[in-house]
Amino acid sequence: MAADQRDMTDLEQAVWEWLVAHHAGQDNAAPRATIIEKYNTYHIHKLTDREFRQICADLVTHFALGICTSAGGGYFVARDPRELGEAVADLESRAVAIL
Repeated sequence: MAADQRDMTDLEQAVWEWLVAHHAGQDNAAPRATIIEKYNTYHIHKLTDREFRQICADLVTHFALGICTSAGGGYFVARDPRELGEAVADLESRAVAIL
């Protein structure tokens, strides 16, 4: 069961809102470094790469939010179940190839 979004930390909330506002949809995917650089331009707390990766992992695992990655594009928020399904299928395909 997903945690209530009201339980997010201020930093988790800020990153989630940034991703939704700027990276909704696979066509708005961006590499992690680009997202962090632009986020840090507008926010007092400067995210590190490690913080960003951990926050995204927590948003997905604890809050069941649709943050996806694509092999060529980077991070994005799924706009609909189709985009989420495609991202999951891509991850499954990559995992099978690795195994």
